[in-house]
Amino acid sequence: MSGGALSIASPCTGLAYNRMFADLVSRHGLLDFDRVMGLEPAQVIKAAVPERSTVRVCLREQAGSVALYLKRHHPAACGRNILKVLSLLWQPTAWDEFQSIVAFHQAGIPTMLPIAAGLRRRRFLLRESFLITQELAGCRRLDHYLAANTKLPAGAKRCLTERLALVVQRMHARGFNHRDLYLCHVLINASGQLFVVDLHRVDQRASIPERWRVKDLAALNYSAPAAAASRTDRIRFLRHYLGVQRLAAADKVFAGKILKKTEKMVQHSRRHAQDACRL
Repeated sequence: MSGGALSIASPCTGLAYNRMFADLVSRHGLLDFDRVMGLEPAQVIKAAVPERSTVRVCLREQAGSVALYLKRHHPAACGRNILKVLSLLWQPTAWDEFQSIVAFHQAGIPTMLPIAAGLRRRRFLLRESFLITQELAGCRRLDHYLAANTKLPAGAKRCLTERLALVVQRMHARGFNHRDLYLCHVLINASGQLFVVDLHRVDQRASIPERWRVKDLAALNYSAPAAAASRTDRIRFLRHYLGVQRLAAADKVFAGKILKKTEKMVQHSRRHAQDACRL
């Protein structure tokens, strides 16, 4: 699902599609903004906040049905937009994620295959957007996979650890930091290939500041199941990420920063759990 630049067409401002899916896009009107925003989902994947949702959509074709994932970003409530202005924040859109997916493909980082995307402005600060991607059939979340395979053979675990480290290393080397790089946002297929998904908060810059590298690596460390990822596994991951045979003094300082950030994540999670119990 990666390995080269995609052929992207932009028929008008705020609309784009992958030429690989031109016929599908045309047959189902996937550049008709109102039609896409009104598509009936076959399954709701995520709808944590009113402004954003991710659904699975099945389109009927002569040979059967085609499963797609559709992300829709609706205009935020007025009050929430005022807060964003006051805090100088700008909420990423599905269009931004589309741009990140295309950039990942250009950098050879495995991720979702985009089909179409759109961005429409309503009025001041009110925007709505959508992103359609091909379903990554047969994939599982990496955290679920590891939790279900705590007895992986040593050789298989080493290969998986190395593959994950090299994907993350390439991502950072190409100037991307994910900002939500938990293992639930890495998928694995039956062949062991890994895909980095949920790119809506990705940043790209010429060089990533250390704190953002630490945040990504701490998120991976925090979300790795303890029963499946030993201390040796975690050190092996860091060695492959850094491209070294043994950790030097500076590498150990870097590892300490990752552990410190991981512990902050643990404490934050505990506080949230305690607050939920009080409700």
